[in-house]
Amino acid sequence: MKATLFRSMLALALSCGGLASAEVVPFYREVDGVNLDFYYDIQLYPNAHAVALGDSLMLDSSRYMTEVNRFFPMVIAVAHSGHVLTGGSSTQVRGYYFVNTDNSVLRTQIYSNVKGGTFGFGQFIPTTVYFNAGQTFEVQSLHDSPSVGFWQGRASDQSDRGDFSAVGLFARYLVNAYDPDVQSSDQAVVTNVIYSFNQEVLQAPPLPVPEPQTYAMLLAGLALVGAAARRRSATLTR
Repeated sequence: MKATLFRSMLALALSCGGLASAEVVPFYREVDGVNLDFYYDIQLYPNAHAVALGDSLMLDSSRYMTEVNRFFPMVIAVAHSGHVLTGGSSTQVRGYYFVNTDNSVLRTQIYSNVKGGTFGFGQFIPTTVYFNAGQTFEVQSLHDSPSVGFWQGRASDQSDRGDFSAVGLFARYLVNAYDPDVQSSDQAVVTNVIYSFNQEVLQAPPLPVPEPQTYAMLLAGLALVGAAARRRSATLTR
């Protein structure tokens, strides 16, 4: 018994170690909303100021843009009782850029997708394949040197994919400012990310309409009860 338990624990430790080496296990921080609760990976956003805005989670964090695709979701939305998530979502990224040369360009690339599933004990368990949540790619020429400005990009897919108690969002966004001809100190910085999730009120099933036979049985039962009451009253009178 002890040997079997030891082997099981050893196998679990080895499997967890292999998983950790391939992908850093996320630690989620909870943000309570009105109809949804949000969980975001604090390893990706260690110093972020997180605020729930309706069906959206806003993260304010000044950092350079080097996000990559991850095995674990970056943000998870969990519906409150009486609500469901439909799978539609959007990712909006904002920031600023600084360039030194006349030939600089600003490139923004945002791609995101979601999975429906369940969430419990700090773990998201997907029950569906990826849903494409939209993508955008833009290259903007910047002709003023030096130049400082603001940029924003958004990827969105509002399709109804079903009813889910939780959805996990996997996003990749890349933003950089550069001069293709020379080495320059151009840079683009992300200051704000907003993840939005579509949800709706869970509709209760309609109440069944009684069949005519049900009414007939009810009337028959009332008649029997009335007859029994009359017989009892007559017996007491005697």
